[in-house]
Amino acid sequence: MKKATRKEKFNKPEGAPKSMKINKEEGFEKYYLWIVAALSFLIYANTLKFGYALDDYAAILENKSTMKGWAAIGEIFKTSYRFGYIFVADDLYRPLTKSVFAIQWALSPNKPFLCHLTNVVVFMLTCVFSYRFLVDILKGDKSIAFVVSILFASMPIHTEVVSNIKSLDELLGMMFGVLAMHSFFRYANLNSVLQLIKASVFFLLAMLSKESSITLLAVFPLIMYFFSEKKIKELVAPTGAALVSAILFLMMRQNAIGFNQFSLPPSFTDNMLMAAPDAITKYTTAIFLLGRYLLKMILPLGLTFDLSYPSIPFAGISDIGFIISAVVLIAMLTIALMQFKSRNVISFALLFFFITASVSSNIFVIIGTHWGERLMYLPSWGIAFSIVLAVAFLIEKFSSMSKKSLAMIFVLPVVIYSGMSIARNPVWESNETLYRSGLISAPNSTRVQYYMGNFLIKDDVLADKTPQQQEQILREGISYLKRSVELNPTFTDAWNQMGLAYFRLKDNAAAKEAFYKGIETNKNEPTIYNNLGNVLFGEKDYAGCIQLFQKAVALNPNYSEAWANMGSAYGMMGNYDMAIPNFEKAIAADPNNQLANYFLGLTWRNKGNEMLAKQYLDRSEQLKAAKEAMK
Repeated sequence: MKKATRKEKFNKPEGAPKSMKINKEEGFEKYYLWIVAALSFLIYANTLKFGYALDDYAAILENKSTMKGWAAIGEIFKTSYRFGYIFVADDLYRPLTKSVFAIQWALSPNKPFLCHLTNVVVFMLTCVFSYRFLVDILKGDKSIAFVVSILFASMPIHTEVVSNIKSLDELLGMMFGVLAMHSFFRYANLNSVLQLIKASVFFLLAMLSKESSITLLAVFPLIMYFFSEKKIKELVAPTGAALVSAILFLMMRQNAIGFNQFSLPPSFTDNMLMAAPDAITKYTTAIFLLGRYLLKMILPLGLTFDLSYPSIPFAGISDIGFIISAVVLIAMLTIALMQFKSRNVISFALLFFFITASVSSNIFVIIGTHWGERLMYLPSWGIAFSIVLAVAFLIEKFSSMSKKSLAMIFVLPVVIYSGMSIARNPVWESNETLYRSGLISAPNSTRVQYYMGNFLIKDDVLADKTPQQQEQILREGISYLKRSVELNPTFTDAWNQMGLAYFRLKDNAAAKEAFYKGIETNKNEPTIYNNLGNVLFGEKDYAGCIQLFQKAVALNPNYSEAWANMGSAYGMMGNYDMAIPNFEKAIAADPNNQLANYFLGLTWRNKGNEMLAKQYLDRSEQLKAAKEAMK
């Protein structure tokens, strides 16, 4: 067989529409890349003025590790993703993304502009890299590459990813994933070891950004199979290089958190499948949800940031939702398999969707949530690619239209999608805008009701309000929290926050009732014992509150606030010798605990040690000034 020349290698692949012939870059085509860049940036330009929202607090604003800035980088690569946020145990490992957050904080603390700009720029670069990758694998067909790229850029289901700072993990994962795929393609066609090394490095960076990028391991051999002349046996070595990157990632993860250190299974509040009545219903509902994702990609109406239990009913084997989803998904998979042998590009596009959606689908493994539009960011690229290829096929089969008509056909959908994306972005402007949108899009979500109630009872919402206004806001918050526990009576967090709201209203009886109900639902939640202890402290039941604070620190030895509260209780009893070690433990758990430093200083003053009193009181003032400077 004659060896293909470099020029011949970049001819149109088998399976691409015959009418889509290769032309030299001419006319409008030379602007395609710039249009892709401009469109992807402009759609999300209005997010640059947004603040922090939702999970941004756990990843950045309330994460003590992230807030260390540059100094946290080493620690971040040795710990789990949520390390530094209160005391939430997790098995997530995304050190590259978290390191970017730490650097952003070091450069611009408590200022979200840089974070939003990073998200928009990474999204723009991903769309540009995607366009260039498509041009290469389609052997110079800029028309299809352009339409796929602008369709993907405009899809409204991506608003959660680009508008929410925390979703930088999805953005970086896909950007590095696209670069890895492109490098694997170049290796396959140029036999360049350098390209193979680049592909492996990009793949590692993708996994360090988001673990689910590991699914690309199954995509890389498909790229070489569909878009090169390599035989199947020749795919082993380059796939092995990608496998080395995957093993290196898993070793880094093991070193940081260990293979056996897993958080508890998700509650049914977060993943409704945990409450499925049987295994069959669990799988049929998961298939229904995957079909629902497909629908939202194409018909993006009713998008929502949350769809927690019990927003969606379970889909049994006879439910129409499951049946339609199953038929559509089976049809897609059948087309992919039937066209596999002929190396038709649409087979690759469909398989890309199934592979990258495999983890998020909950079909093969249960993850932390049953619904999250951000989870379809990478898989949606395969859907955009499939749609454009299908339309191109129909043009070739049933029309005499030229290939330039392909872009014209998608102008209206892209304009509509872009407008919908721009219109939806403001939902993510702040917590309040986000949660109030959820009350409309998912009123039966126990978490949406909780989020709204929890937001309203926060100190920063109540600040600068009159006592009458504060009471009104607190009671509004309580109404949402009550609705949350009506939807899910076992939702511990909602009971906990309801207790805090009543405590702020000085309704101790109602507060204690809510806290005790929370304890009934979860006897291992340390914050409830601490909060209930504060109620008893206010009632001057120091012995009783000390028992609760002890329970809190027994459940979490690094609970700085509970140690400090216990020190205060001993101090109020005049037992300074017991107060001091508790304050010291509070500071050991969190050196930046301003109140612990302050009360330890006062305690040493009461003990007559002015030197130590001044040391801790000065430290307290420094921490207070630093906190004020960040506002």
